[in-house]
Amino acid sequence: MSTDTKHELVQGLMEGRLSRWEFVTRAVALGLSAGAAGSLLAAYDAATGARAEAAGSTKGQLVIAINSNVPKEAQDALNTAYKARQPNVTLVWDIKNYTDPSQYTSYLDTQLAASHIQPDIVSGNYQPPSAAT
Repeated sequence: MSTDTKHELVQGLMEGRLSRWEFVTRAVALGLSAGAAGSLLAAYDAATGARAEAAGSTKGQLVIAINSNVPKEAQDALNTAYKARQPNVTLVWDIKNYTDPSQYTSYLDTQLAASHIQPDIVSGNYQPPSAAT
């Protein structure tokens, strides 16, 4: 790939005419290695702070499914910390207080069988509590 072609690609990226995906796709199609394209993107990110801007541009929700009662204070702390990094993302708490681990396992099986899985993060205690002796 000629120096002029590389320059045109980088200029297109810097001027916003090319997305990061388009930049990498075109660079690789023109014979630049994926590693070299990645290095150019890293240099671009360092120069422009694009990663910081991209982090704040994510929008939507993050669903957290958990099988325990998470204290409100802990939820609030995580919501606040996440909102500081991703202001346009809402955390949704899907708390299942099942007493029998098989209930939560059935819930997870249902989610996995669905065409669209709602939770993005899943956690829980899958072992029954030991009997007091």
